[in-house]
Amino acid sequence: MSNAAAPKIALEPDARASLHPFGRVALLLMNIFIFVGLFSLGPALPYVRAQFASAPNVDLGVQLVGSAAGLAFAVVSLLVGEIFERIEYRRVFMGALGAFALFGVGGVLVENLPIIILSRIGVGAASACIMTASLVAVGKVGSATARAQLLGMQQFVGCTAAIVLYPVMGVVSQVNWRYPFFFHIFALIVIPMVLTLPAAALSQQNKAPHAARRVGNLGPMLLLTIVLVGMVIFISSVFGSLYLAKLGETRAIMLSLPSTATAAGAVAGSGLFIWLQTRLGIERTFAICLAAIVAGLAIVGLSTTGISVAVGTLVIGLGTGAFAPNLNAAAIRAAPLNPSRTLGVANGLMYGSMILFPLAAVPFSQRAGGASILILSFAALASVAAVGFLIQAGSQSKRAPG
Repeated sequence: MSNAAAPKIALEPDARASLHPFGRVALLLMNIFIFVGLFSLGPALPYVRAQFASAPNVDLGVQLVGSAAGLAFAVVSLLVGEIFERIEYRRVFMGALGAFALFGVGGVLVENLPIIILSRIGVGAASACIMTASLVAVGKVGSATARAQLLGMQQFVGCTAAIVLYPVMGVVSQVNWRYPFFFHIFALIVIPMVLTLPAAALSQQNKAPHAARRVGNLGPMLLLTIVLVGMVIFISSVFGSLYLAKLGETRAIMLSLPSTATAAGAVAGSGLFIWLQTRLGIERTFAICLAAIVAGLAIVGLSTTGISVAVGTLVIGLGTGAFAPNLNAAAIRAAPLNPSRTLGVANGLMYGSMILFPLAAVPFSQRAGGASILILSFAALASVAAVGFLIQAGSQSKRAPG
């Protein structure tokens, strides 16, 4: 897992590299693509189901329309490093944007539920390549402060867009169930912008020693924390509405509050990340993110009303909104010469672990005595992780010269 012996063969960060305005825009839009590709169809799914009501296994099929992209994203993220070792990242970026538009729109042009599901798998794979390529480009920005600012702004733009686009998707879905799929065409506008990003040399790729092809050392504590936070994101953005329903809430506007509050909190968290990471460093920033997650989970777990659940998910969003860009900064630090594999593994674990929560939640909550105990258990695990990062930060300070 170590990258200490990695020779300078792949994506060498250039301290003098500066971003063209169009290149900066392309990078700032990255999280919008992730939202559109993985999450934006949620409001459209009831209308998709109505359209295919007579199809066999329609309920399962519609759930796969909503989840297939996320699963493909997680799998491809874990494997995408091999692509970036063989193809210059800008070419991958542009190809993935084209595939994102093609698969996003192509499946819905044919009124066939299995084809739509296959197209969503293509969208998820393209989204994984878009995210990794954009983060590789961020890694080429020489200044750590500039990287932190760019990572924070990516998160800020994406979360702000999510707050706006969730209701927009719901409105256009009512007009026609196909319309939300056409938002994927937006990716084509960004392709020429990618050409303005800094180039990366790919010399001697196939002659690289095995050590250069390893994942950067993120450490077992961070890897476990990534999985934990991925499941927490699912709690706040998806399970929160189900939790409200268990509390007896039936009003649609109230059931939408947890996901909206999570997105709003993430907007604030992304801005907070820029301030935290440049002043406190990566480990202490992780600790603060986890402290916010602990507080938010505790509020949700002890809540009896929709408003208090919304407050808790907003606080959770504050923590996860700062955690995501800080994770990317940690991955770039772990493998500065070629971060693509490390970035892919980090994001693949975070998004892929969301799938684990539904599998674990039902049996655990049945044995433990309810969903509230389950959520409070996650709070306890997050508090242990927060203390671990504080201890790690203290150890690094002692080892630092001077």
